[in-house]
Amino acid sequence: MTKNRGFWASFLYAAIRLSPVAAPAAIVPAPPDDPVLAGILIKQWLALLMVLVTWNMTEGTAILWMNAKREVSEKTRSYLLATMICGAISIGFLQYLRTLSSQGIFILTLAILSVRGMSRTGWENARPAAGFVGAITGHSLTALVSFLFITHTLDWQSALCALAIGASVGAVEASWHASSINSGATRWPPPLFRLSLCVGPTIIATMAMCNQLPSPYIAVVIAVILASKLLKKTGNDEGIPSGLLIGPAGIYLTFLGIMSACRAYQSWMSLQS
Repeated sequence: MTKNRGFWASFLYAAIRLSPVAAPAAIVPAPPDDPVLAGILIKQWLALLMVLVTWNMTEGTAILWMNAKREVSEKTRSYLLATMICGAISIGFLQYLRTLSSQGIFILTLAILSVRGMSRTGWENARPAAGFVGAITGHSLTALVSFLFITHTLDWQSALCALAIGASVGAVEASWHASSINSGATRWPPPLFRLSLCVGPTIIATMAMCNQLPSPYIAVVIAVILASKLLKKTGNDEGIPSGLLIGPAGIYLTFLGIMSACRAYQSWMSLQS
């Protein structure tokens, strides 16, 4: 379990964990020019967002219910009722998302919920392998579904960009749980953290250099430089840094901000031509 954090830190962390829902819009043009398609896209994003939010609430209340049941607390029934209500709302949003998307996207969404649940269970039970790998996988799949909402096709470029976003958000999540990870006996989390922190901007910059993305996206190397400076302070024996804005979250927001600026520049250039 992680220690209690301040409200704004918790809010920022929650927002970053949900950001893969819309982050692909910083890479591919969205919403489209057609107002009807734009409306459908926004509905899909909102539906996916609400599925994730209500599912997180269901997981949280379920954990409270199980803890209360174990302690034979008088709040057991209240937590059970809250879990059932949140679960019903989550299922409702899932059904709504199903009406807006294909069967494949719906199955991917179920996989996202499963992997995110595995990740949360891993963090809660001091199992960093399940927590860390589940976080990267879950956030990557979320970004991939968002790409599918926009492009309607599955290609290797979208998959790589989704991995870039998912790995970066996974590094933020690992930093949030740094205290429990660093107190463990395993030594592999720091190397995976260093990889996940740098691989996102590296993928995007490399794709830009290979003409798979517009050349302005090479500017994301700035995030790699910031990451390298942070990692100089993090040796194998020092574990994962627990700073948020001055750590992985700041690097991820810089990465996302540069991509958004590049997307805005590309849109402006299109209007000029």
